[in-house]
Amino acid sequence: MAGRPRWTSYGLGKAIFYSHHHADHYSGTTAIVDPEDVTAGRADIYAWRNFAPERENEFGELIARQSMGAGHYGGAFLPPEERHHHGIGCLPTGGTAGFIPPTKLLSEDTTLTTEY
Repeated sequence: MAGRPRWTSYGLGKAIFYSHHHADHYSGTTAIVDPEDVTAGRADIYAWRNFAPERENEFGELIARQSMGAGHYGGAFLPPEERHHHGIGCLPTGGTAGFIPPTKLLSEDTTLTTEY
């Protein structure tokens, strides 16, 4: 990405929602929102209440299993001539992860109303 997008069609982004704890759903946060905006309360990051424990578990006890699964569904164990890109399992091309911890936790009974 050639720089951080600062505006959407509705103005500066005010909220990010982590749908779940897989790294491809939260590692690019700093490309969308400035950490200073989150710290200052100008943007919120929402996640389910179990986000942190699930994330820790995936990269703790389950890391070996998750790595093996990713290798199988992404084709990492195939010889190069048999690998095909189908939109999943792509190898990272560089850069740094941009995770910012959630600022608002949601329960299963949460109702959100947004205005823009």
